[in-house]
Amino acid sequence: MDKGTALVGIIAVSLFALPFVLDHRRRARRTKRLLLPLLAKAAEHQCALSHKEICGDNALGWDEGKLAFFHATDAAEGSNAICIDLHKIRSCEVLLDGKPARSVANDAPQRIELSFAAKQSGAGDMRICLYRHEPGFTLQDELRVAQEWAYRINARMKSSD
Repeated sequence: MDKGTALVGIIAVSLFALPFVLDHRRRARRTKRLLLPLLAKAAEHQCALSHKEICGDNALGWDEGKLAFFHATDAAEGSNAICIDLHKIRSCEVLLDGKPARSVANDAPQRIELSFAAKQSGAGDMRICLYRHEPGFTLQDELRVAQEWAYRINARMKSSD
């Protein structure tokens, strides 16, 4: 094999691999950008995240020992993070278009939310939007992630009672 063929081969492989390398770097930066507010909010409440997950423009996490749920989102108006004390929550449910997931047809939902029902009747329920249909956005794993988190939170709350 001559040097010219080897050079063409190296250039071709480099051009083929470049989009994958750039995509990996972009995802790593995005993940870090989403996790920073989540970790800051957890540190503010003296919590250590035992589980965290990225879903679309949302970062979810919780401290299983202290029963604290954290949510951070990266929206056009900036990122924000919240903490929900699960000791004050009765249950967690997935809502599709504002209705319980079990009562909605199989159409693509316009909105996916996690709804936290408060133990006290006077306190309002808390909702976290994981997906809102907008032009250019497609539904990916948001429904699966919402169902997994609702199941995980409800199971942990039952075991702590």
